Amino acid sequence: MTTIEASQRAVLACPACGGVVTERLACAGCAREFPFENGVIRMLPDQPQAGGWAAPDPNYELERFEGSAGRRRKNRRERARVDRFLATLPAGSWVADAPSGEGRFSDLVLARGHKLCSIDVNLDHARATAARAPGSLCIQGDLTALPLRPGSMAAMLCVRVSYYFDDDTLARVLGALGRAAPRVLLTYRDPSTLGGWWKRVRGRASDKPEKNRTRAQIGGIAGRAGLRLVGRAPVWPMREMRFVELARPG
Repeated sequence: MTTIEASQRAVLACPACGGVVTERLACAGCAREFPFENGVIRMLPDQPQAGGWAAPDPNYELERFEGSAGRRRKNRRERARVDRFLATLPAGSWVADAPSGEGRFSDLVLARGHKLCSIDVNLDHARATAARAPGSLCIQGDLTALPLRPGSMAAMLCVRVSYYFDDDTLARVLGALGRAAPRVLLTYRDPSTLGGWWKRVRGRASDKPEKNRTRAQIGGIAGRAGLRLVGRAPVWPMREMRFVELARPG
């Protein structure tokens, strides 16, 4: 037996066949079992596709979000933007953070009275989120094979990951996110912003297409996944890291 609540288990689905997850954390369809260890349900598909690049690093959060004054400012801005999005949801909503990293948005989700589902392909990151938000639903899973029932989430957070995927993979990721929730808050890197221009001036711009997508290109990829852009683009976009909300039509 496990400590997973029935309401948490009810949102889960087998990443291989989409089957119902039983009380013993096994798939009712293909009988696959899902270990529950240190607060994390391990639900990776047989061949994970999305991610897996992040090696365990004890200084991950410090270096990425707190290593300099600039990084701390970016972190505060991102947290504020996520919190504004969370404020638009009814209290008690299921919110999935995928990928969750080490759970830096978990306190925001819980403070708004929502139920947290964190998903990360990296087991160490999933465990870190479970330690930070005990009692929440924390999963080791893959973004292209989300172990969630269709429509089980009210919203998805997908921050700082889109630029690791080519267009086809990103379309698959967004399709999976959109099946699980009607609203998705996504970040991407936009070279047409002032920040993107300044990075090119300093010779720090990447030539990888996935790190140079415009809002229109994101909209096109989202359209392939059955999602649409919400709201208008800012007239004078400043920062290279852009947030955009996506939604299922209707």
